[in-house]
Amino acid sequence: MGDYEEQDARHLTSNSDYVNMSALRIRLDTNPIIMQVELFLRGYHSMIEQDNYGRMRQKRVIVRCAKANDIGIQSILTYLTGIFNSQVVQGNFKEERYENYIMEINIDFATMVVNNCYTWDIKEDDIDVICDFVMSLIQPFVSRTIDNKERESYEKSLITHETSRTEEKQRGFFLNPFKRG
Repeated sequence: MGDYEEQDARHLTSNSDYVNMSALRIRLDTNPIIMQVELFLRGYHSMIEQDNYGRMRQKRVIVRCAKANDIGIQSILTYLTGIFNSQVVQGNFKEERYENYIMEINIDFATMVVNNCYTWDIKEDDIDVICDFVMSLIQPFVSRTIDNKERESYEKSLITHETSRTEEKQRGFFLNPFKRG
């Protein structure tokens, strides 16, 4: 049982950055989305493994060929950082504007990939796969702009509660917090 507790504690400490993050920071941190796209484009899969000492480590495993060369991957990621950022979700789109924006992104992104597929070593069969994968992440992320719901949801993340205690009986001008009475 002692081994289990140690392993569990080690696992928790490996996730301490996530556990200690505020709800607002988790909502606004776009790095996991960008990392997910990069892993996909590079043909990697991220997995957690335990070494002989019980330490948990993240490992990248190659599961298939890369979808593009390094220049292509970096160009796609650079494009996506303009979409996946905390400022973008601060918008206030109506449903129709959101749909138009998604259509614009879809056309622009697909055009960029098609125009550069040979330079970036992207196979023609992978163009749709790349575009569909990226758009499946963009649509829900950008939907957070509809009707200002993202900003309104911050209220729930930022609410603080304060309590104060008043004594019925006060002795003297100053209260002594260590004195009973």
